Amino acid sequence: MARRTEARTAAIAAVLSFAAAGCATSQQAPDSARAGEYQISCGYFGWYICYDKAAQLCSGGYRVVSESEEHFGGRKLRISCEGQK
Repeated sequence: MARRTEARTAAIAAVLSFAAAGCATSQQAPDSARAGEYQISCGYFGWYICYDKAAQLCSGGYRVVSESEEHFGGRKLRISCEGQK
């Protein structure tokens, strides 16, 4: 019986992980004229979702400009892609 519960728990965790990974959104930083600067919103999920999205956006690496955690706005990460100007 324990194995069945463990398998079910693992399956649920995997589904939730995939669902959370799709929750990050990004946009060109609104107040920046620099190319390659993005603001990523990842809701209230873990910071790793923001960082995963940053890695997808900036294949050559990135620099964190700022992190913010707002009460109603969730978590936001601002990055600048390396090698883009």
